[in-house]
Amino acid sequence: MFEELGASWAQIADVAATVPSPCSSGGAILEVTNLGTPETKHLWELPFGELLAEAVREKADCAIPVFTCNDAHAAGQDDDFTRYGLKTDQRTSVFITTGTGMGGCLILDGSVFYGLGQAGELGHMKIAVPGAYTNRFSADPNPVCGGIQCVEARASLTGLTRRLNESGAALIRGELAERGEEINPDVIAILQQLCQESP
Repeated sequence: MFEELGASWAQIADVAATVPSPCSSGGAILEVTNLGTPETKHLWELPFGELLAEAVREKADCAIPVFTCNDAHAAGQDDDFTRYGLKTDQRTSVFITTGTGMGGCLILDGSVFYGLGQAGELGHMKIAVPGAYTNRFSADPNPVCGGIQCVEARASLTGLTRRLNESGAALIRGELAERGEEINPDVIAILQQLCQESP
């Protein structure tokens, strides 16, 4: 990479990395649910930032500041900066990402709110199912994360495509048929392609 850029480690001011896992404000991965192997994904408080900094120090032969955080937190901060720049006004915003799972970022008074490390994990909120959809959702066993009424199991790209391929599809088709509508097969094909390529 450096050869292509004509650069060297000495010219790198800092290193930033994001991970698809809950992180502390200090860059520790709190639970590697989306990384690693089935045996390692339940490890807690993996000091990813420190380990990356050590690897960079060995490779660069000098200390370079390393910052790590949850990918949705990074995206939320970027969106907040795009909208408000460096304004220091007190503001609150909620940012939601969807793909393989569903993540989020809470900005309170202009700064990311970490809480106890799980703040912004909006995909794992449990919501009440509206009465009109009780039958549809009662047939959905929530295999993605196992949470009853978990938003991520239904609204992430993975959850949507799974539900269109399994028992939920028949119920959705039935409800649409009652209104004289049907599922657009082109939309299903696009969702499935996106999910297979890069949610």
